[in-house]
Amino acid sequence: MIWMNNAVKRIEALMMVMTLCLLVYNVTQYRLREALKTQQETLPNQLNKPIQNPTLRWIFQLMEGISIVTLSDTMGPDQKFVTNLNEVRQKVILLFGKTAGSKRKFQGYTVCNRKRHVRLKISPEAIKHFKGDVKAAIRRGRGCALSKTIAVLNRKLQGWLNYFQHIGVKGILQELDGWLRRYLRKVLWRQWKRPRTRVKRLMRLGLDVKRAQKSACNGRGAWWNAGASHMNQALPKQWFDRMNLVSLVDYQCRLKCFT
Repeated sequence: MIWMNNAVKRIEALMMVMTLCLLVYNVTQYRLREALKTQQETLPNQLNKPIQNPTLRWIFQLMEGISIVTLSDTMGPDQKFVTNLNEVRQKVILLFGKTAGSKRKFQGYTVCNRKRHVRLKISPEAIKHFKGDVKAAIRRGRGCALSKTIAVLNRKLQGWLNYFQHIGVKGILQELDGWLRRYLRKVLWRQWKRPRTRVKRLMRLGLDVKRAQKSACNGRGAWWNAGASHMNQALPKQWFDRMNLVSLVDYQCRLKCFT
């Protein structure tokens, strides 16, 4: 079982059930292996036989990414049966050390340990996959109004955070909020295309004439301008709030209030 302080009870219960099922299956396979050793004639290897039970097959598919994490190096030296679960499915992976939990992931979650407080966080692979989905959704919305693209993004953001609502680290959500707003600013900067159009748009959004002209003709790329001060002043967070863009930090706070 994975030890974690203040973790989600549903995840703990799921991991405990899967671990117990794996241990029961391990004992059965161990007895079969010992029985095969006593045989004089060569018998087919029953350990490589595929699992017929669909429930057990589903459990082992989930167990491919499960880990058992101990809090100190002294809790594991007696466990000599540690093997790779992907090679031999009868064993449970044991990871030793204080930072071992942060290197393992389970269903998109990972564990971080800060001053003896273990918390859930989103794995880097899940964040990379999330950014790819957002970029694909925005690319599909080319030529459409930004409000329609934001409406599509809102459904994706809400569904994604409903799954990761149990994380205990808010920093990554703040980074993703900033990254998403910057990416949308980059899309708008590219839509404006010509410097004359950019000057008009920036002036309409509240910038003075000199700064709008200087910003529109700086010769920098779209991503650089999306993170520059003139675009942050013209398109702040309040502007995206008026466009009804879902903020991951605010949405997680609302989810915790209801749960």
